[in-house]
Amino acid sequence: MDTVKTVIQSCHTDQRSIPYIGKSILSKRGLSRLYRGITSNIASSVPISAIYNFSYESVKGALLPLFAKEHHSNAFWGIIRKGGFSSLYNGCGAVLCRNVPHSIIKLLCGGLAGSTAVLYTIPFDLKRPFCSV
Repeated sequence: MDTVKTVIQSCHTDQRSIPYIGKSILSKRGLSRLYRGITSNIASSVPISAIYNFSYESVKGALLPLFAKEHHSNAFWGIIRKGGFSSLYNGCGAVLCRNVPHSIIKLLCGGLAGSTAVLYTIPFDLKRPFCSV
């Protein structure tokens, strides 16, 4: 949507619809142009992930010595000895029954929120009416 919005803001010709502008961008510039600028998003995600992983590993490293040494890996080997390697995946169905609907609902809510935000904020930063690419 941001690419389409930017094209709308910078164009100087007659009025066109948003779908027309989207198709024009795809036909004249190609699919890759829709993702121009994604590197800034990736550049911001990498440090955030690094901070998260560093924090997680630091806390884990600080808490692990508080537990007795035999508890560090006993659960893993105990599960394998008792039920075999496949027993590590016994709860997989329950986890999927919880995570799949949760992820779908989260995706739908995020999409709805993003679409609503775009719908209400795009008109405020348009300088000109819709026009062709």
